[in-house]
Amino acid sequence: ISSQPVYSNVVTVLVTTFSTSLPAIAVPGNHQGWNPPTAPRLASSAYGETDYEGFVWLDGSYKFLAPDASGAFNWGNTDWGDDGSFSGILVEQDETDCSAVPGYYRVNANTTALTYSTTLTNWGIIGAATPGGWDASTPLTYNADTKMWEGIMALTADEFKFRANDAWTINFGGDPAALTQDGGDLSVSVAGTYLVKLDLSNPRLYTYELIAQ
Repeated sequence: ISSQPVYSNVVTVLVTTFSTSLPAIAVPGNHQGWNPPTAPRLASSAYGETDYEGFVWLDGSYKFLAPDASGAFNWGNTDWGDDGSFSGILVEQDETDCSAVPGYYRVNANTTALTYSTTLTNWGIIGAATPGGWDASTPLTYNADTKMWEGIMALTADEFKFRANDAWTINFGGDPAALTQDGGDLSVSVAGTYLVKLDLSNPRLYTYELIAQ
């Protein structure tokens, strides 16, 4: 029995691709030479949300900048600054540069509510696995080259978390690949001396490493 190939009619399908990254805005300013393409980012909590968050080293004046339709960050895009009262109110027109003394901040901005806030942070590690137990944070030091908080210390095989300012207002735990506020305790599997590295530079995808020494 012989056979012949049979072809259907050609159907054209239009496919639109979507990014899996959270929507973001940039924070250009004195801390990085006012260069939007290389400015640190804040990310929203979900698609369609405008509650942006991130951790940024600030040093003087700065602004908030939206991406263009292609996702690029450049001057000429929509940007926001302070309304001049320095009370956390954003405006698009006749704005004043926001300002901060040098330091590492949690930065929040809502481009619908037109509000922003900054919280100066110094980070440490706390828990039964750490030198201070659950009573006191062991401080980490900010490394401007790696943009991470780092420290070398002896850890036991037990639990720990990261927290800012030796208080529980800002603390991270949970999934090691995406630390979250008030997340569950993390753990050390093998006791030893470790280089602890906390990376908050990727907004809402905060991570850490424990590197045996």
